[in-house]
Amino acid sequence: MTTTVAFDIAAARHSILRALKRRSRTPNRWSVRLQRGGDGPMLLITAVPRYLDADGRLHPEDAAELGRLLGLGGPAPAEGVRVPATEAALRACYARALGAAQGA
Repeated sequence: MTTTVAFDIAAARHSILRALKRRSRTPNRWSVRLQRGGDGPMLLITAVPRYLDADGRLHPEDAAELGRLLGLGGPAPAEGVRVPATEAALRACYARALGAAQGA
């Protein structure tokens, strides 16, 4: 019998950030923040504020690396990557952050 551990948003936030830092060329650049809004809670994956441009957007090089790290097939959106707080979406994002999407 396999036991599944609940993957809540706090655990997902921490796990995704650790996975990004392990695989990144710039490990201290990434931020995974909890956002609450009209669409419900979600994670925002972007760079830490000091690496964002004046408008709070990712620089093209960082967008390219984040897209690579998350297996997006291209650069991440300049606003960052938003992940809904559903268990399925959080688990899928964590798997991509680990490199599952690219086989890395």
